[in-house]
Amino acid sequence: MRIILLCILFLAPLGTILYQVKTGIDIREERLVELEAKINKSEREIAVLEAEWAYLSRPERIMELSDRLLGMRPISINRVLPIDAIPMRPVPKFEDRIVDPGQMKPADGDSIAPKLNLLREISGPGVMPQ
Repeated sequence: MRIILLCILFLAPLGTILYQVKTGIDIREERLVELEAKINKSEREIAVLEAEWAYLSRPERIMELSDRLLGMRPISINRVLPIDAIPMRPVPKFEDRIVDPGQMKPADGDSIAPKLNLLREISGPGVMPQ
């Protein structure tokens, strides 16, 4: 009799714990099924939107819309210029001479840039550089 009572006292909490774990798993499985259904629905919607985008962005449709709504036409051959017709930028002429590697000697004559005392401008007015 004692063994039966001890087994009942031992197995009753285990049964309730097992039942709680089972219901927790059932709830999570239902949630998982709902999430998988939402994912599948989203994937189908994305596939429909991609198909619509491919249909709307067809080149022949774009050309027809540009002709009808914007009055755009392809560029004629006589409007395309050869590459030689484009003026090239002149190469600048530098008058500085290299004294040593990494050092430059300023060109003789007047400089285009104004002469600035950068140390004075950085430190502010009234502060004399050392």
